[in-house]
Amino acid sequence: MNSLFVSESKWLKGLDSLIASAVTHLENLGYRHGTIRNYQYTWKEFAQFTLENSKEKTFSTDLVFQFLDSCGISDKVETNMTFRQRHIRNVMHALTDFALHGCIQRRSHVVEKIKLSDNMEETLSGYEQFCREQLWSPLGTIRSRKRDITRFLYYLDSHGIESVKEIQASDQAIEFFLSPSKKESRLKSTF
Repeated sequence: MNSLFVSESKWLKGLDSLIASAVTHLENLGYRHGTIRNYQYTWKEFAQFTLENSKEKTFSTDLVFQFLDSCGISDKVETNMTFRQRHIRNVMHALTDFALHGCIQRRSHVVEKIKLSDNMEETLSGYEQFCREQLWSPLGTIRSRKRDITRFLYYLDSHGIESVKEIQASDQAIEFFLSPSKKESRLKSTF
């Protein structure tokens, strides 16, 4: 099992800070308060588990796997898990994603709840208008493109890129977001 340690980064200065930042991130993505409370509850259980079982004050995927194991969740794909076990696995996957990449990807059918900065919102509106007026794209195509671009613009926004004009070909965060093979390896490395 590969272990990834995350210690001092712009997203993490201790587990409590990681959890607080992840909660803020969920709020910015438009998650409901009840959902956020459920995530927080599981993450607090994880923090307590970490205090009791580790001398490290940093996040690691090894600790996540140990926590999941303590909840009866193996690292293999299982179909006979309880609802609570599936919830814990999904919530820990979100925290791991946030710890490693500084971003949680919201499911595609709820991207309209994502709050973009004014600059990114203007970019999205301009692109939508271009698709409608210049490309004569069908409504379904516009909706699909808008969903994907909203996720990308939020990802840029959450990584401190305030305008699409700031994008550099050498940005590793951009490369990670766009590369399907890296997304697959990210998922394999976390769960």
